[in-house]
Amino acid sequence: MNLDPPVLADDYLDVLPARIRARVVADPTGCHLWTGGMSGRTLGAGFAQINGTYEYVHRAVWRLNGRPLAPHQIVVRICRKPRCVRLDHLRATTASAWLLAIRHGLDLAA
Repeated sequence: MNLDPPVLADDYLDVLPARIRARVVADPTGCHLWTGGMSGRTLGAGFAQINGTYEYVHRAVWRLNGRPLAPHQIVVRICRKPRCVRLDHLRATTASAWLLAIRHGLDLAA
């Protein structure tokens, strides 16, 4: 049984600075996990300085890949792993829609 983590093959990470990319590892479930600094105020979301500005790593992945994000929107992880930054696990939504989805078991993956 191979216990080595899968190799990252997705090119969406290429837009991130090399020091940020180096802190993302694949896990056996398919998530790409941030291994760097974490914010204690947001249930452990990855936090780093990217291009001179501190921001959440999953939001930076979203933004730097040209995905739209309105001022009232948040970026959430459909896998619900706070360290996950895999682009296809991220969705832009509103805080109220996300809370409604959690409360009622709705799927935002679609």
